[in-house]
Amino acid sequence: MKKNTCILVFVLSLVASLFADAKYNFDQPFGWQSPEIMAQGGSFTAVASGFNSLMTNPAGFAMSKTYKYEESEDENGERVVEKKEKGEITVIGVLPYAVINPFTLRDDLSSESLMDSILNQSETNGIGAGAQVGLGYVGHGFGFGLVTTVDMMFPQTDNILGINGDVTFTSAFVGGYAHKFYLGQIGLSVGADIRPMWRIKARDIDIDTVFSIIDGGEVDYTSIDVLTGFAIGFDLGLIAEWKMLSLGLSFRDIGHTRYLYQQSNGEDILSDPFSGTDYTGLDYITPMTMHLGIGVHPDLGTLSKWVDPKVHIEYVVPMIDFDDVASYEEQSFWVNLHAGAEVKLFSFMALRAGYSSGYLSAGIGLDLFIAELNAAIYSLETGSHSGSSQQMGASVELAFRF
Repeated sequence: MKKNTCILVFVLSLVASLFADAKYNFDQPFGWQSPEIMAQGGSFTAVASGFNSLMTNPAGFAMSKTYKYEESEDENGERVVEKKEKGEITVIGVLPYAVINPFTLRDDLSSESLMDSILNQSETNGIGAGAQVGLGYVGHGFGFGLVTTVDMMFPQTDNILGINGDVTFTSAFVGGYAHKFYLGQIGLSVGADIRPMWRIKARDIDIDTVFSIIDGGEVDYTSIDVLTGFAIGFDLGLIAEWKMLSLGLSFRDIGHTRYLYQQSNGEDILSDPFSGTDYTGLDYITPMTMHLGIGVHPDLGTLSKWVDPKVHIEYVVPMIDFDDVASYEEQSFWVNLHAGAEVKLFSFMALRAGYSSGYLSAGIGLDLFIAELNAAIYSLETGSHSGSSQQMGASVELAFRF
């Protein structure tokens, strides 16, 4: 009897371990590291509009943030001025960013070289950098955009002699539509979009190799492990407005966005970026997430030309079993909580602040006719709870919009 019980326990433990094994590898979500959003703690779902709604909430396609005034005469010959929504065209937006702690970097630079100071960041903050370029149109319910991103991320490590990370190139088209209608005094916008994407991922690459590539040094490109593949993402969103309140809901990467990767190496990718052999490892997915937000935007009337404030809060809910995804930790309530505030001054300057996963953020924006300049400093939490693995970063955006 005792022997049978031991066998039963062993079998159950074996079955449990099989089900506990990860089914997927984690792939980073596609997005735009907008300083406007990052300065506000990453919260944007309830107040989404303009170009940034392409990467946050498709309901924002029908929530214009720009207006035009048209004059006409009524049947009695009286002058009438109508306020109508205006679409926004982004001719080009360029956004470089860096994952680095400027405060500790400043202290290290006083006693060490630039290279050693940057490498020291790997022990406390992680090292990363990237650039993003995009163009698009959002207005009258439609949203279209082309975005290309290059991201280099080297996570925190105690061993600065073995700093490894991923370098990811992603190019995507985003297209969708949102319809706005009214239920009494409540304005309701419902939208959806589709995101075909092409991604090249250099996995577990040594940081010395990256520096050699940048410096034009000798590199064995055949030793660089590369995945290349295609994916299609789907998003749904909703924004409800009543007076000064707005409620936002969005589902990102519905059904988990799966990349159909091929295996390759650095040398083959340089000659043919679409080449490769069958990839036999765990599938890479971007897990589906649900974003819930609420915002308050007071209408100050004519005073809003000089002072126009808004505040908002957002909570992110991962829609997947954490055990199914390798290196994807279950996160605490506070890690998934985000909040932000913005005050526009004199219709051309914006001061921003936020809270993200236990850390504060701040930024500024300038709207100079068709040119927009935005900057932000922020922190992300990559661990399971606030304070476990902070990554500080900064981003700048220059865009031409009209």
